[in-house]
Amino acid sequence: MEIVIFWVIFALVVSFIAINKGRSGMGFFILSILLSPLLGLIIVLILGVNEEGLYNNGELKKCPNCKEYVKLGASICKHCGNDLSENHELINGIEQHNFQTGIISYKIPRNIFTWDELSKNMLNLYSDMVIQIKNDKELLMVKSNSNNLLNIHIHLKNKDSLNYTLETFGLTIPSFLLKLNPNKNDSKKEDKVTKLIELSKLLEKGLITQEEFEKSKIELL
Repeated sequence: MEIVIFWVIFALVVSFIAINKGRSGMGFFILSILLSPLLGLIIVLILGVNEEGLYNNGELKKCPNCKEYVKLGASICKHCGNDLSENHELINGIEQHNFQTGIISYKIPRNIFTWDELSKNMLNLYSDMVIQIKNDKELLMVKSNSNNLLNIHIHLKNKDSLNYTLETFGLTIPSFLLKLNPNKNDSKKEDKVTKLIELSKLLEKGLITQEEFEKSKIELL
C-alpha cells in the first residue's frame, strides 16, 4: 500500500514539473502511473521547456519585434533588446497603448468614423474571424489556434463620448487606420511628442547623458 501511495505522489510531482515546463500535466501523470514516475521524470527533463505551451497557458508573451517568447514581466526582450514596457504613441491621430500582456488598445476619435463605418471596416478586414458580439455598442471577434485556445481577438467598443475603443490581441494596427490622412501640423506635433518620449526613455536607461537629452530636446522644439 505504501508503494502505491508513493507511486501516485511521485507521479503527481512529475505532473507539476511537466506543467511548469509547458507540457501536459495529465499526460505525464498517466504516463508515470502506467510506466514509472522515474521514467516520466526522465522524459520530461529530456524534453525540456515547451515555450509554445507556456505561451498558450498565459505564462509567456511574444516580443512584437522578433516574435520570440519572453517572460510576462519582461520589460526588455532578451533576444532582440526590444522595449516591452507599456508605452503609447500616436499613429495618424490615433492614440495607441501597448501593454505587457500583448493587448494593444487604440483610442479612435469619433470624428474620423461613424460606428457603422468603423464596424463595417473591421468586419470586412477580418472576415475570417468568428463574431461573438455585434450590436450598436460592441463588436467582439475571435480566432482560435490549432489547439482550440483563444489566440487572437478584436474588441471594438462604442461607449465613450469622444473616442471609440479598439482592443486587439495577436494583431497589429488595422491597415485601414494607417491610410488616414491627419492634419499635417498635428502630425508634426505628434512626431515631436513621440520623439521626446523616446529620448526620455533613453535618458532613464542611461543610454544618453542629460546634456545630450537637453540638446536633442532643443533641436526638436
